[in-house]
Amino acid sequence: MNKLTKITIALAALVCSQFVFRVNFAAAQTESVKSSSDPRVASLLKQMDIKYEIDSDGDYKVYVKLDKGRDQVIYINSQTEKLNSFEIREIWSFGHTSKESFSADVANKLLLESGSTKLGAWAVVKSKQSYLAIYQAKIDASGDAKKLASAIIVVAQAADDMEQSLTDKDEL
Repeated sequence: MNKLTKITIALAALVCSQFVFRVNFAAAQTESVKSSSDPRVASLLKQMDIKYEIDSDGDYKVYVKLDKGRDQVIYINSQTEKLNSFEIREIWSFGHTSKESFSADVANKLLLESGSTKLGAWAVVKSKQSYLAIYQAKIDASGDAKKLASAIIVVAQAADDMEQSLTDKDEL
């Protein structure tokens, strides 16, 4: 491995670590899931007539139909974060998974894509069994339905484009 490749991998790890989000795999009962889901999200999705599911973490799961018959699963976190007076909600989707760490080419592709987007960025997360590339957008949690719809579309398209580019499959 040459010096430039080592530097690139180190830079990719540093930048991606700044975007890592929490993944909670704990199961919850249906009753507590519904109470932990943010009703503001449900209201916005209903305004747009978007069907959704609530997962075991209380987050919203939306299936988005894209061009050429492709689909993408999007998650909208119920739990928000605060930054001073801002309340931030995360919308995200898987774009790539691997049992092994990503190659320098894949890491560079994620970084380059992150640098050219207007909304959102790529994050790399290591779970117990795999590495995950996740496209995520962080938006104002009090935003209206149009803003949420825009973020959903941006996340779905970016994640699907990456999945298609790296694997030519439609599994995520």
